[in-house]
Amino acid sequence: MERRVFKEALPPAYRIAYIIVAVLCVLCAWLKLMALAIPTAVLLLLITDKLIRGEYILESQVIIMRRGRFLRDKAVLITSIESVSKVSGTRRMLGNVSLTAGGRRLTINPENPDSFVECLTRRMDGLRTEERHRRTNDDETTFIRQDHEI
Repeated sequence: MERRVFKEALPPAYRIAYIIVAVLCVLCAWLKLMALAIPTAVLLLLITDKLIRGEYILESQVIIMRRGRFLRDKAVLITSIESVSKVSGTRRMLGNVSLTAGGRRLTINPENPDSFVECLTRRMDGLRTEERHRRTNDDETTFIRQDHEI
């Protein structure tokens, strides 16, 4: 299967936080409060890096979530994903797509959520079909081996 890359979109809650931190940073620098200006500038740098470098990479069997240069990447096996759904309503403030993997819920925000959900469900179905096919082939070879041993 091909490798697909989806850019991360900035959710509305992060946009508001980005504006507040930027205004706070400029205000602290203007008032010469460097003890507050430097940490807010670092926070602004981290948010900007996440905005520029954040992406979701769909490999053949894993989703890699790149969260910027300064934060660690997160990887989720596609076979461990139990459900994928688009989020609607007020919960959409933090992300557009909800994944349930290994009993944990992840909310992510790709730029094109419809295409992401479609691509991910196709990969999940393909991997499940391969796994079922592999199991039936293993069962058949086990059955044939048992016949020949008798």
